[in-house]
Amino acid sequence: MTERNTIGQAALPGRRLARNTLFNLIGFAAPIVVALFSIPALVKGLGTERFGVLTLSWMVVGYFGFLDMGTGRATTKFAADYAARGDTAALARLVWSSTILLFCLGTVGGILLAILNPLLVTCVLKVPAFLTGETISSFFVLAVAIPFVLGTAGMRGVLEAQQRFGLINAVKIPVSSASFCAPLLVLPFSHSLFPITTLLLLVRILEFSAYSFFCLQAIPGMTRPQWPNRADAKKLLGFGKWLTVSNIIGPFMSYMDRFLVGMLMTISAVAYYATPYDMVMKLGIISSSVLGVIFPELSAMLVSGPGRFVFLYEQSLKYIMFISAPVTLAIIVLAGPLMELWLGRDFAMHSTLVLQILAVGIFVNSAAQVPYTAIQALGRPDMTAKLHLLELPFYLVVAAALIIRMGIVGAAVAWLLRVAVDAVLLFRFAHHAMPSTDRRIGRSIVTTVGVAALLILSLCLATILHDLMLKLLLAVVFISALLAFFWCVSLDAEEKRKIMFVSTYHAR
Repeated sequence: MTERNTIGQAALPGRRLARNTLFNLIGFAAPIVVALFSIPALVKGLGTERFGVLTLSWMVVGYFGFLDMGTGRATTKFAADYAARGDTAALARLVWSSTILLFCLGTVGGILLAILNPLLVTCVLKVPAFLTGETISSFFVLAVAIPFVLGTAGMRGVLEAQQRFGLINAVKIPVSSASFCAPLLVLPFSHSLFPITTLLLLVRILEFSAYSFFCLQAIPGMTRPQWPNRADAKKLLGFGKWLTVSNIIGPFMSYMDRFLVGMLMTISAVAYYATPYDMVMKLGIISSSVLGVIFPELSAMLVSGPGRFVFLYEQSLKYIMFISAPVTLAIIVLAGPLMELWLGRDFAMHSTLVLQILAVGIFVNSAAQVPYTAIQALGRPDMTAKLHLLELPFYLVVAAALIIRMGIVGAAVAWLLRVAVDAVLLFRFAHHAMPSTDRRIGRSIVTTVGVAALLILSLCLATILHDLMLKLLLAVVFISALLAFFWCVSLDAEEKRKIMFVSTYHAR
């Protein structure tokens, strides 16, 4: 038996990782389905302006999450370290330190939001005058919610470190769905935002209570309260400070392109660009589902064995590409008919090429999340933060130049270029920082480049074909080529043998 197989079979609980990834995928997808059905009813019941304020409320709570200073992610990493060492006393101490620290940071954020609230509502967000009073009242309620939102991040991080993704998603799915369902429950009695946000606050408190209960059950020694430990707090903030930089700059770069389109073109152009952008970004739930499970496992493997770290890194990249690539390819080839079916011919005329280019970009970005996660598991979040700081000015200049020259297609090309450069550098940094390197890593890069080349070639052909049957034929041919490429380049002999065995077994 080869070393590779020894590592894979002896150390990696593949079924557990696959099951947890499936839990995460369901956890991401279920609220999207609920939103698809709830949002039309909310828009109709609340009206466009009040619904717009509700979406701002969701965004405010989400964006204030950066105030955790990366402590939630840092808690996952160090909790996984302690769990791998079997040091339950240190783990309990870390969780108490993290929870108290996050509550303090959340309280500061809540006070900050409460102080800025009138200015934010009347001057920055330009809320309609007839909604000003209830919006200010609602934002005060949101300020109370922020400590619980941040505290939840720490508790969830501990459960992630223990691979309790079934429990995490059992709480996450109803809570995320409640963001859309709770307003619907209020609508028969009131259209005011104040009772809606109050109900959402109660949901957040229940979420924090549920995660806390599961942590108390899961960790020996947690039932005995402890004061925050200075060394733990320093360690959490030291790791988290660079994550905070990435957490601020990342969303800024993600949304800046549509602001530039709005500034340099028209508001209609923003809709033609932002709609396919938001649609194709949903593909990111594949990499998020996998890597949410892999991050604590990678962190623990730094303690248990560097060779396993490389093996899991390579497998994560392989399976993310294996799942993402056929879906991406189908979107690229069938983008025109899909856009026309969903939003009509006019939208399809403006947005099809944008959707196709962004689809290539999200595939590249999904692959790049693997080295991004590995770098953080290696304890080097400074690398990704510095990279984002370096990219920001170049991206803004290139995006503005291409938008002026090519319109919204230029914005999509600029985003694709940014994530491609980002991917190259992240792979380079990850391989430099890894505990060991071998030829499997080189094969992963060859696979990534090969699949990206196939996607770009399919994009070129899809733009010159207009007949639906020819597009369908093209999709079949390229997906077959993609699977053949994976078979020849990415899979090893053992994986091929298992696939052949399963195929033969089901054929009988």
